[in-house]
Amino acid sequence: MPRFYFDTVENGNVYTDTMGTELSSQIEIPKSASRFLAELAQEFLLLHSGEKLALEVRVRDQFHTVLHVSSVIYLAKNNLLDPQ
Repeated sequence: MPRFYFDTVENGNVYTDTMGTELSSQIEIPKSASRFLAELAQEFLLLHSGEKLALEVRVRDQFHTVLHVSSVIYLAKNNLLDPQ
């Protein structure tokens, strides 16, 4: 099975996947990337509630060719209601 690498960019910090993940084909990449992105976003937001999050997952092959990119931006705004 081919191996794909899910590199992440979290608020500008790049984390390179050195292990990779085996998938049966490239058809599985978008679903796997979306699932991974959702898990990363949930983990970040549980630890850093209320902070800005810009998160990206870049999937590449063994030749370092980027095949897919998924991203999400999260902004929280507090005190929207005037307490007066």
